[in-house]
Amino acid sequence: MAAALLAVVTAACGGRSNNTAQVGAPAPIGHVWTIILENKSYEATFSGLNHNDYLWKTLPSYGLLLRQYYGTGHFSLDNYISLVAGQAPAPDNQNDCPVYKDIRPGTPAADGQVDARSGCVYPASTPTLFNQLDAANVPWKVYAQDMGASPGREDPYHCGIPGDPSGGGVTNPGSATEADQYVPKHNPAPWFHSVIDHPEDCAKVVPLDGLPATAGHPAASSLTQDLTQEATTPRFSWITPNNCSDAHDATCKGPNLSGDPHNHQGGLFAADLFLQCVVPQIMGSPAFQHDGEIQIIFDEADRKSTR
Repeated sequence: MAAALLAVVTAACGGRSNNTAQVGAPAPIGHVWTIILENKSYEATFSGLNHNDYLWKTLPSYGLLLRQYYGTGHFSLDNYISLVAGQAPAPDNQNDCPVYKDIRPGTPAADGQVDARSGCVYPASTPTLFNQLDAANVPWKVYAQDMGASPGREDPYHCGIPGDPSGGGVTNPGSATEADQYVPKHNPAPWFHSVIDHPEDCAKVVPLDGLPATAGHPAASSLTQDLTQEATTPRFSWITPNNCSDAHDATCKGPNLSGDPHNHQGGLFAADLFLQCVVPQIMGSPAFQHDGEIQIIFDEADRKSTR
């Protein structure tokens, strides 16, 4: 089982650069942002060995650093499925779903686990965190960086799915390209019919930078736009960086967020650039200042061969 980590930044810190306890109890958490990064161990991330001072030094000084945090397996997809649905690793999702297709036989056991001998897309009877939030009338959104950047590659209006999972499915369902570094395996929404079969849920799975209105589709607001008012900020936000900004690729297919179109340095350097861009936006928002918490987690620790 791979060691990972959980870093928490809460509004109770008041922006101070230490972990001294506040006088009185903090307000209950009402808004949560979960940012998930990729494939880095505690030692690689918090030892100062890499160019990631913002994640290594600054963010832990704002909140809590929790070391006893573990993934459920290898590679990426099984961890994402476990995070949002509590499903155990299965053969195809442990292999990052080489074919995007429905799970077979898909029958549930008494404990809620689904018999997933093949395939990766869970039946409509499999509940997720997002369905639980819907049932509780808690607004949520998934923000996925680069989703829809290349028209026709994935469907940004349909939860970011790479195609139709029925029948033979879709072979090789998406890897990073120079123009589009979104990968479906790092977005938890496309893997559950309980989400993708509902247009009202897919309307909550949007590109990080939003979408303009097109024929048949209203505009989708960006994270930056949603943060301007507490009324427009979801109570729960899942943020998936692209395959460069999440530290997955050591050398990125496209540019990182340095502003230099020729800079393809990835790893924790690229992740730090992303966090330095996004976290201050969140921390400055009315919702965070009222009752916010930011969780920064890794899907799993590094190993000799990561996916």
